[in-house]
Parts: sequence; C-alpha cells; structure tokens
Amino acid sequence: MESDNVKKLKTLKAVKYKYKTPEELDLLSAEVTDTASYTLSEEITAYFEQERIGLIAQEIQEVYPELVKTDQQGLLGVDYLGLIPVLIEAIKEQQIAIEELNTEISKLKKVKDK
Repeated sequence: MESDNVKKLKTLKAVKYKYKTPEELDLLSAEVTDTASYTLSEEITAYFEQERIGLIAQEIQEVYPELVKTDQQGLLGVDYLGLIPVLIEAIKEQQIAIEELNTEISKLKKVKDK
C-alpha cells in the first residue's frame, strides 16, 4: 500500500449534495417527459430531495484514480468501500506519528527533570 495517505486525504473535501433527477440528467425519452401524467412518486421524489454527504469524484481521481469509475452517461462514481483500506492506512500512519511525538515528549520531560 502507498504511503502519504494522510497527505492525500487532506486534499479531499466533504460536500453536501443531492442526486439529480432523471429529468435533470436528460435520461428520459421524449415520450415519457411529454406525457402529462408523468410524475415521480413521493418516495422517489424524497429520494432525490434527500441531502447527502460525499466527496468530489474529480478530487479522488487525482490521488486514487482506481477508486473512481465512469458510467455509460459519462458520470463519475466513487467506490466508497474501496476508500476504507486507504482510511485504515492513514490512521496507521497517524498512529506512528503520534507514537514518535510521544517518545520525543517523554525524552524532553526526562531532560527537563534532570
């Protein structure tokens, strides 16, 4: 596994977003959208109106390109499950840094107490 995961993860920003509806993505045929009776059910409407928190795929693509896929419409998707091992490695990197700092603090306290 690569190192510098903490540094790479610091470049990512969490953002709030909502999914675009099929109409906004222009995924529905003209026959469907021209039909006056076409409406999304309340459940489906609520799904699209729900605010979510995620990461910007383009930013992830810069540091972990293997975690971003492009679908048939050209939309980017993030493999959030694939991000878990990266997060674990970043925690391990931080823990090493913490332990090194604690060792240094202990040494400095001993010098001060003499």
